[in-house]
Amino acid sequence: MTIHYQWNTKSSDSCYACTRWEQKIFIKLEDVPDLPVHPNCKCSIRAFETNAKEYIDTYSDFEKVKTSVAREIGELKSWLSAKHWLQLWKVVQALLKDYKEYLSALALLAENYARMRHMNMIGVDKYFHAKANAEAAQLGKIGEETAKFMSDMREQIDAYTNLYVKKYH
Repeated sequence: MTIHYQWNTKSSDSCYACTRWEQKIFIKLEDVPDLPVHPNCKCSIRAFETNAKEYIDTYSDFEKVKTSVAREIGELKSWLSAKHWLQLWKVVQALLKDYKEYLSALALLAENYARMRHMNMIGVDKYFHAKANAEAAQLGKIGEETAKFMSDMREQIDAYTNLYVKKYH
């Protein structure tokens, strides 16, 4: 059995100097802060016995987690107090706007493709392709890039089809 020491404050409205050690357990007596911490200090230290090995393992793990959580909370508080959350919100809104623009461009391309297939006429593919590209480009930069990507893919597929598929049929 080993003796450990626990810090106890008299009330919940004690000063920071006292409350920062509230319920803290010290393994060595020399680690315990000197009493009184300040004039009118009503804090006390309680000595108790414990199974040293079991306590030290549990306490050291708990202290590591407690320190880690306290550090993370402190970082989060400073991050939020620095108004980074507003910056983050603006970034999220911009990403959502870009994503909506991308989906709108894909919807326009799919709609024009469906109309072209419905007409089932030779030569209309270039008209509907150009129309879809123009409509997508009007959405903005993301729409323009989406239309360009889809155009490039169409050309690649057409080249492959003309070179390999039609050649053997």
